[in-house]
Amino acid sequence: MLNVAGNTALKIWLLSKPLKIIGVMISLAAVTVFIVASYIWPSLPLVTLGMIGTTVFFFIIGLFVGKTILQIVNFRETLTQIAIGIGMSILGWAVARLHLHVFDKWFLRFGKMEKYH
Repeated sequence: MLNVAGNTALKIWLLSKPLKIIGVMISLAAVTVFIVASYIWPSLPLVTLGMIGTTVFFFIIGLFVGKTILQIVNFRETLTQIAIGIGMSILGWAVARLHLHVFDKWFLRFGKMEKYH
């Protein structure tokens, strides 16, 4: 019980056997998805030297002609990216709320020292 006290998050996940099993299953599923995706798209690079060079090139160009480019940019794509960011923020907020309202209460109930005396 006290060995998880130093952790700032996920304490109930370390104390509860069912949550440990669920965590392992989620991790295995993520690894499986990564392996399958690597098999399906083996030549799809995540980061290449060309991508880094292109990023640096456009950063330097943006320093000089940034305002002109902003007037030409496709605003629909920008709005889509903003909407995706807002959606991901809301999802992250919901997961954090779930953790605070459900798993934190489980931890407080599960973590009573009287059970271990």
